[in-house]
Amino acid sequence: MTLKDLLDVLIGIGGDLLQFLGVIIAVVALMLSTAVYRRTITVQHYGELDRMYMDLLRLAMEFPHLREMRARRSVEEQQQYDAYAYIVFNFVESVIDRCSNPQWRIAPSVFAGLRRNAIDRELSETWVGAINLELGLFRPWWDEVKDKGVFKPRFVADVNRIYNDHGDARHMLGIAPKER
Repeated sequence: MTLKDLLDVLIGIGGDLLQFLGVIIAVVALMLSTAVYRRTITVQHYGELDRMYMDLLRLAMEFPHLREMRARRSVEEQQQYDAYAYIVFNFVESVIDRCSNPQWRIAPSVFAGLRRNAIDRELSETWVGAINLELGLFRPWWDEVKDKGVFKPRFVADVNRIYNDHGDARHMLGIAPKER
């Protein structure tokens, strides 16, 4: 084997190593890009949910009868209360979707087998208190309302399970129950 042949072999090996290194760098870049994208989506979801909840609370400050469970209401106030309760449960369903529904996560088919990451848990932990509060305030309305067809069947079943088990929304958000 001549020196030229040896150099050709070394250059060939070096080229292969560079190609392999390029693939590794591309995979790492894809993973980092995915992580940044997920964090960005979570921040956007938090901001959107925060604005929605603030709007609900502002309405309640303007019309306090909207958050009083058994207040005496005029017909018009009862209609407002019913509409507000639907909005509240729509908000709760939105929080649940964004915290636990795979459609809101990046590439669900790729990540289907992976555990939820800390960002999803962080978003869930942020909203579980508000969800439990709203579910508690509006239980009488939920028990009395006949038409729950505007909500997903799974959501209706989850809310009913929370009310029947006297639990909280942690299971709907995919987070562990509080230790007692």
